[in-house]
Amino acid sequence: MKKKLSSGVLIVEAVIAAFLMVFAFAASASLFDASLRWESFSSNQRKAALLAERKMEEIRARATAIPSGQTFAQHIDSVIGGTHNPYPDAPGFEFTVTTLRNRHVRVPTSGFTPTDGVHSPCSVLYTQPDNPGTTNRITPAYNIDPPTPFDPNGAGDFQKNNFYDTYPYSRSMANSYRLVKVTVSFGTNGDRTVDLISLIGDPILPPNRPADNLNNTVNVVRTAGNNVLSGASDFAEYEIRVTTASGAVVEDVSALWSVHPLSTGSVDIFCLNASGTRVRVSRNRFSRNGTRARLFPKIRYEAEEARGLSEFINL
Repeated sequence: MKKKLSSGVLIVEAVIAAFLMVFAFAASASLFDASLRWESFSSNQRKAALLAERKMEEIRARATAIPSGQTFAQHIDSVIGGTHNPYPDAPGFEFTVTTLRNRHVRVPTSGFTPTDGVHSPCSVLYTQPDNPGTTNRITPAYNIDPPTPFDPNGAGDFQKNNFYDTYPYSRSMANSYRLVKVTVSFGTNGDRTVDLISLIGDPILPPNRPADNLNNTVNVVRTAGNNVLSGASDFAEYEIRVTTASGAVVEDVSALWSVHPLSTGSVDIFCLNASGTRVRVSRNRFSRNGTRARLFPKIRYEAEEARGLSEFINL
């Protein structure tokens, strides 16, 4: 009996050991499979991150080559909204490129929340208030529609009208940047993604210098009227235009206008838009026949500052 019992115990132990070995092998195989899948996912994730960097650099490089006559905003929007095919050397990795809204948060120390977007320091510019008919920090509550213009021609003066608010510290540059997000999708059903976000700005250079004709050119162009103001009803309209050496147009420009100090004549200058890039010029009571004047605006865009000079305006 003892011998039979000992044999039975050995058989049970062998069976249990076999089950344990099968379980161990199954567990090892499962762990090995999980390890392979995790390594594959980790490898694909790293590859997707590198591909996102590659696509972002490609977009950034294309954004710097603005065609002649186009603005940065027009060009970068066409690049972002264009087709982004997978790379031949990385099949299965799909691209989606979008523009994000650049959101600002409240400043803890002051409680102030900056306006969304990117801003640049500027001189004092007068702009149309956000909520006409409500209280602002310049004038009490008012309800005038439209604001009474100082310009006798009825176009309004964005830098003199007392019904406009003023923003002396910064100006928005909505057309000089894009917050770009590149999303790379991979996996069996494209259910794995990697996101890369970057701020891409207008690649403009400093203004043109006398010894350097490769940088930006600042022009003061007459867009209406004549440069001869012989009567009280005569006028001329001028506009600031900044272009790069390739002919690309710089959009987010602001200006403060004055008459060149060496001018012999006097004219009135009325701003026609909030950024001050367009003005109307007319005679005033100090204008004298036979004299002439030149407009001499101070121009700012992004971190650059330049001076412009118009043609002679004959009185």
